[in-house]
Amino acid sequence: MENSKLEEIINLFWKIPSHYNLELPFEKQEGLHLEYLIGKYGKKTVDEYKRLGDAAHREQTKESSFNAYEFGFETGMYQDAAPNVAYRSILDLKSLLKLLGKREKFTVTDLGAGDGRISIALALLLENIEKIYAIDIVKPALKQMDLSKKLLPKTHQKKLDGRVVPVLGDYTDCNFKDKFNSKFNSKADIVLSLYPFDLFEVFEHGLDFLNIGGSILNFMPQPFEESEASLDYIKEEVGMWARTFWYNMEIVDHFSMPKGQLIVASEFKPAKTFD
Repeated sequence: MENSKLEEIINLFWKIPSHYNLELPFEKQEGLHLEYLIGKYGKKTVDEYKRLGDAAHREQTKESSFNAYEFGFETGMYQDAAPNVAYRSILDLKSLLKLLGKREKFTVTDLGAGDGRISIALALLLENIEKIYAIDIVKPALKQMDLSKKLLPKTHQKKLDGRVVPVLGDYTDCNFKDKFNSKFNSKADIVLSLYPFDLFEVFEHGLDFLNIGGSILNFMPQPFEESEASLDYIKEEVGMWARTFWYNMEIVDHFSMPKGQLIVASEFKPAKTFD
């Protein structure tokens, strides 16, 4: 894969606003970004998004997180509001390209795909991906996915034909899973989940979308000590073999995050080496 192609996709999907200047103190950056958001979306919208985000952080419930998530995609603010989301997405994409680039042809189910930029970018940059099912519970997110496709040149849009399939639904719901499997009759070689609300749910329900011998890839921005219980749960309760790969989440000084990890679990046998 050519670096020029990767940079093209990054520039299309994750443009960093021109007011960023990494030489400025964080407080100054934050003030400039707030002015930018208010100018683009209006103070009322920005205040409401902040209120919903604060509630989600404070309450730590699915409902509060869903409300903030839905509003973010309805307004288009989700990727714009927090610069670290864009930086994190770029790092995630590069990590996935390295991990998956040498595999034979395979299929992917992306649980909680959001606006689908990661799924779309993977399909454009990795020819060994046959199909990606991009599942999300929020309808505005799938609308943004459609808009993301329309941002692309016609040649890129043609390359995506039939390869990225948006699917509206709750991957933890048994009725949805039955309908999904009945409609598509396809289980994935890779189940992908980036920063889910509930790590355990991903591994528990991800099995229903996974081929025997397939792998679940999950990115979590948390220190390793906090994940040991998660790995034990996966091994003992879900019945999967699990291991971790470390990768560095420190992107830039102003938007640094805790060192993260990539958890890889594979049903019935050790996960394949992704070197």
